[in-house]
Amino acid sequence: MHPRNLLSHYSKFLLESEKNECLDYEQIYYINLKATPNLRQKHGSDNFGFDNSERELLVHSGDHLGYRYEVIKELGRGSFGQVYKCFDHKDKLTVAVKVLLNKKRLYKQGLIEKRILEVLKDADPDDKKNVVRILGSMVFRNHLILVFEMLSINLYDFLKLNHFNGVSLGLVRRFAIQLLVALHHLAEHSIVHCDLKPENILLCHPNKSGIKVIDFGSGTYEKDQYYTYIQSRYYRAPEVILGVKYSPSIDMWSLGCILYELFSGMPLFTGEDEFEQLLCIMEVKGQPPRSLIVMATRRKVFFDDEYQVNRKENSKGVVRKASSKTLQGMINEVIADQTREKMVNQELSGAQKAEFVDFLEKCLEWKPEKRLTPSQAFQHPWIRAGIDELKSKISQQNSASKK
Repeated sequence: MHPRNLLSHYSKFLLESEKNECLDYEQIYYINLKATPNLRQKHGSDNFGFDNSERELLVHSGDHLGYRYEVIKELGRGSFGQVYKCFDHKDKLTVAVKVLLNKKRLYKQGLIEKRILEVLKDADPDDKKNVVRILGSMVFRNHLILVFEMLSINLYDFLKLNHFNGVSLGLVRRFAIQLLVALHHLAEHSIVHCDLKPENILLCHPNKSGIKVIDFGSGTYEKDQYYTYIQSRYYRAPEVILGVKYSPSIDMWSLGCILYELFSGMPLFTGEDEFEQLLCIMEVKGQPPRSLIVMATRRKVFFDDEYQVNRKENSKGVVRKASSKTLQGMINEVIADQTREKMVNQELSGAQKAEFVDFLEKCLEWKPEKRLTPSQAFQHPWIRAGIDELKSKISQQNSASKK
């Protein structure tokens, strides 16, 4: 309805501030008719009482966002703000709504995220690139709000439901192919995700293997590089740790870490801080090439003048030695785990294991320029075999439907 009709018929349900605020909207689609203004009144410390001291918008179940979206429940929160499951009373569908903190820095960052998502959406009209769809945006009570399609659980929670036992290599490969499609899409537009991790990959449906990449809040164009503190630590590429100019190849590093975690159930590199993260990588990948260290703006944080690591122990007194582990050995340990032995050995040949390890090694190259690109990854035998398998299944399904 028109805002003036709302004031004429439902003003008793509105907060005093809303009686003026609603006039800024062309149409009103939803207000909470089940709670009186006294129950709905916000008592925050900022933004006319609508924000708390952290500059979060105070939101409760049943509240409206922009007189259109009915808040159902909170889905998550972070340093950026909150995400809510909402019902869109205009388009009649359930959506995920990201409400950014009322801060200038996050507002600017949110506009970059919005622009990136719109570019990726416009270049993918058929929704085939496995990137979350942005449905709209608005500014509400000084908060930038982004509206997305509603998806299912993230891959971290998926692993948690499986008691962190990991999943079959066949499923890991299906996820890998979809992630490569998304990363190829990003690379075509010189976009770097900058925070690829299991929590930012969601199942499209609870009982199916389709996935989409979400959360481009740290995303950037390769030429811009607004941020230096990027990527969650366990998935952070060495060039980011060392302070070397980064590229879309940092997302391929994260991909390698994610695929190992999906298979094993546990993260690959688990440094307690950034220094130990580098040591964890060295434990498996050996010493970084001197040419990479030379380019590092943060070289002296980690290395002395002889290019030797400055620190040996972590807070628990554990000493990590370079080249003391191999990916091959770690994968063998996963397979030997008695809780998974039967499941894994039923499907895993020596060749498949070798191809998987080789793919991970090529994602986890020290030098970014040596790392697989998404295009090159599609030609890797492990991925190639998965694509052929999918094509065969589709062909069989098509043949069966014709009969």
